[in-house]
Order: sequence, then structure tokens, then C-alpha cells
Amino acid sequence: MKRLILLLCLVAGWGTSHAQSIIKSVAQTITNRSVAGSIVLVRQSYYLVDKTSGEAYGRNNRDEFGSSLSLGIVTKGGVVLTEEAVNPWKYEKDFDFSKYEQDYNPELIKTGICNIDDPNGGFTELPAVCKADDVDGVYVGRSDGIANPQLEIDDALGEKEGWVVWFLNNGMNKENCVPDISKESYITKLEFTKKKTLYDLNQPMDSDKVIGGVYLNPVYPGGGLVVYKLAGYMVRNEGKWMVRRMPHIAVEQSLSVSERIVPNLPSEVEPVPSDSPLLTPVKKPADETATPTDTDLNKNKPKKKRR
Repeated sequence: MKRLILLLCLVAGWGTSHAQSIIKSVAQTITNRSVAGSIVLVRQSYYLVDKTSGEAYGRNNRDEFGSSLSLGIVTKGGVVLTEEAVNPWKYEKDFDFSKYEQDYNPELIKTGICNIDDPNGGFTELPAVCKADDVDGVYVGRSDGIANPQLEIDDALGEKEGWVVWFLNNGMNKENCVPDISKESYITKLEFTKKKTLYDLNQPMDSDKVIGGVYLNPVYPGGGLVVYKLAGYMVRNEGKWMVRRMPHIAVEQSLSVSERIVPNLPSEVEPVPSDSPLLTPVKKPADETATPTDTDLNKNKPKKKRR
């Protein structure tokens, strides 16, 4: 009799656990679908401009000096960007801009976006560089040329039981030159207060692969509907990921959509072999001509004593 009771308990326990697993899986699927198209990869490219001559330089025979890859969130108030998209020259692993900032200014030149849920489409170059404004500590760029669905923003304070969704970069897909992105998601409670903007949360297991994440708050307007609103997004702070709660962002005015596809747009800059990368003069938008030859930073620049 005891064995029968024990067996029934085990079966009941397994059934409950299995049911919970199914419910969680369905909820994750619904959550992922709700943000489909609203989360994009952002590739910000830049070149260097000589402070004295005004000449622009790319690198290694390219029309850009470098670029960064980060997460962008398309909202009704614009595109929420991270620090990596605003100042990409600070986040290149193979280039230390601080060694050259005395002689050169970096300048953003183009923005490419890729739909995370449809990477085969490749990157789309926007008709204008996506530059960001600081809205209460959050970088927000205009969504000119972006036809993706827009998330609503939840800027209300108080306790929330929302979904954390991480986006991980698993390496480059050589066929379409787009990173292979996977997702991890779970539910967690957060108490948003007026005094704080950053909130701790459990770090993902593969934190070194994370390129960003969102915190989505489900809202139930009735009729069996559920709307996931952007309550926060992930930022790096002192070596760890934290949730940055969303401030109030005014709804952006509708913009015309004009875009062109750029096939095989590289998602990462090729490694630089040394601290003296080959500078390639490039034509700036206002220039009439461009020098066709390459020049090395250390050859054509007067040597200065550095402390």
C-alpha cells in the first residue's frame, strides 16, 4: 500500500512538473512572438576625421574605420540604443581609440539594421545615420527607414512580474554574414521606484555571449488579449548586466519608410594586426574628390611626443 501511494505521488509530481514545463514553454513562445520584428541588430559604422586637415579615413581599404554590433529596440518613441551604438569606437576589441583621439575625431557614417527573427534578410542600410538623443539617461534614435513593429513603452513605477529576454551572439553565420542569435527567457519580479534607474537580476550562464536584453511587462487589456510592453532593457554596469527601467518617451511622429538592401554587409570589422592600422582616405559627403592611395597613420602624420 505504501509503495502504491509513493508511486502515485511520483506520477502526480511528474505530471505537475511536466505541465508546468509545457506552460512555461508556451509562455516563452508567446513572449518571443510578441516582440518579433521589434528587436533588431544595429551596426553602427564610423570613420576618423583628421582634426587639422579635415580629411576622413577608413581602414584597410574600407570606406569605414570600424563598427559595432549591438541591440536596438524599435518603440513608438523611436529606437532605443545602447552605448555601443552611440560610441562604437570605444568598444572595438582590436583598436584603442584613446591613443589617437588627440589627432582624430570619430564620426558616424552609416547605420545598418537586421531583424533578429529574420536574419536571412541581411542588414538594411538606413537612409540616414541613426544618431541618438539622451532622453532621461536613455539613448533614443529616430526610426527613419525602419518599418518594423513598434513596442509600447511601460514607464509606470511599482512592482512588475515581467519576462527577461536575453539575446546571445553564438558566432557569425558565414552564409549571410549575420550573427547567429539565440534567446533565453524567464519571469522575474522587479520593484521600480523613482529613486532608482538600474536594477540587479540574475546573470545568464553565457554572459560573455550576451549582446543585450529586454524586460517585458505583460498587460491584459481584456478579451483574453495580452500586450507585452517594454518596461526596461539591459545595460552593462561595472562588468555586469542590469535592467534599466524605461523613462517616459513621447510617441514619435510618423515617418516615411525609405530603405535599400545592402547584401553581405559585414557584421564585424576585420582584426587589426597592429596598433598602427592602415588608414584609407575616403570621400566625405561634402568632398568633391578623394585620394585613391592608402596612407599609414605613422608615415604621414608628424610625430608627436606622447606622455
